[in-house]
Amino acid sequence: MTETSTEFSFTEARVRELATPEDGKVFYSDTKTPGLKLCAYSSGAKSFLVYRRILGRPERVFIGKYPDVTVEKARKEAAKMNGQIAEGKNPAEERRQHRLEGGLQNLFERYIELHAKPHKRPRSVAEDEANYRRYLSGWATRRLSSINRHDVVRLHAGLAEKHGIYAANRALALISTMFNKATEWGWQGANPCKGVKKFEEKERERFLTEAEMPRFLKALADESQQDFRDFILLDLLTGARRSNILALRWDQIDFHTMTWTIPADEAKGKRNMHIPLVGPALKILESRHKTAVSEWVFPGAVSGEHVQTFRKPWERMLRRAGIKGLRLHDVRRSLGSWMTKAGVAMPIVKAALGHSDIATTAIYTRSEDSSVRRAMEIVAQRMLEAGSEKGANN
Repeated sequence: MTETSTEFSFTEARVRELATPEDGKVFYSDTKTPGLKLCAYSSGAKSFLVYRRILGRPERVFIGKYPDVTVEKARKEAAKMNGQIAEGKNPAEERRQHRLEGGLQNLFERYIELHAKPHKRPRSVAEDEANYRRYLSGWATRRLSSINRHDVVRLHAGLAEKHGIYAANRALALISTMFNKATEWGWQGANPCKGVKKFEEKERERFLTEAEMPRFLKALADESQQDFRDFILLDLLTGARRSNILALRWDQIDFHTMTWTIPADEAKGKRNMHIPLVGPALKILESRHKTAVSEWVFPGAVSGEHVQTFRKPWERMLRRAGIKGLRLHDVRRSLGSWMTKAGVAMPIVKAALGHSDIATTAIYTRSEDSSVRRAMEIVAQRMLEAGSEKGANN
């Protein structure tokens, strides 16, 4: 990219007639006003800015595009900034503060673009966007300096009453992180979330009981949507996280070793996860693979994307089964519960649900007699038999 500089006394005629650079951009300096520059782009656009060293650091402050801003207006604005600099002020910093002070919505957009998207998984970014939309968008136009600790305490308590303590804590964590990032980006206010305590969260112990399993599997068998039936059974039989099953690709499945490998960049623990595929799970995948036309095991309606949610068929199935208070995440937890009831040692249960890295446990490279695979096969058979036998008697 070319970037050169030349000096002349700016006039409307000379600025208007400047040649468009073939590539990149060219900077021109005004000989009459210190720091005033004109940038000409290869696109044909031109803009005025002030370039000065402030407290030893180079700063560029955008004035406006030409011809919306005339030479005369650009000189007046540059002279004003020079006066501020002479008084020890930094107009570039003041503009940064003003941008951050544009409202919580403005900060959230910067948070998503500068922090969330570069550093978080797409699913986490989507969760941040959903939590902001549901719980914080009412403050979209509020300036950051207008939000105080009392406001946050009231918001937190109100969300807990209306949506529950988990939703309230997620909203508190999001807004606190946003304010921390604002500070990193130059905002000079205090984080109003400091000192606001999260509600104590008790770990859920919900899972499918022996009484519920037959009704659950019967309602699942009655579901017309094949993708949903396969998804739920894979969740039940592998103990994998919902997000990993939704994003499951065929290149992660090794039919020969009967293993599903989730790459480190998609795994919660930031390392490869190796999941044994028990017989019924393998049959589901083999059947789907025969007619597969996508890289995804569960392709979405939009080409190139996987299914994002099965919320509606899930709610429909629970109503048919007469089961309340069960979340999709609890299906994964059910595998561990049934393994425990079957007398499987706790380290094996943890390994089955945690899916530790192969270098750590060295259990997933063994054949069918590996401890985890054997335990999962036994429990899978018991769960499915409970559904068929008891379901037939109900």
